[in-house]
Amino acid sequence: KSPDAAPLFSAAAMAFEALGMELHATVARLCLGRLLGGTEGVELVGEAIASMRAERIKNPLRYAAMLAPGATAD
Repeated sequence: KSPDAAPLFSAAAMAFEALGMELHATVARLCLGRLLGGTEGVELVGEAIASMRAERIKNPLRYAAMLAPGATAD
């Protein structure tokens, strides 16, 4: 995971939102949060997981791994 990827995840989230691809945007924000860490990162991850659970996704991290292989790996 490269810190240089943070602006790319942020841009991806905005682009997915503009296209109406909300789950993809959510996964991009989750990846961004995991990359950033700290308070901001924890908040982004928590919001993303809550959003996916609201969509009845039982395992948000596995779902994220499906859409963004490698980006969610520890």
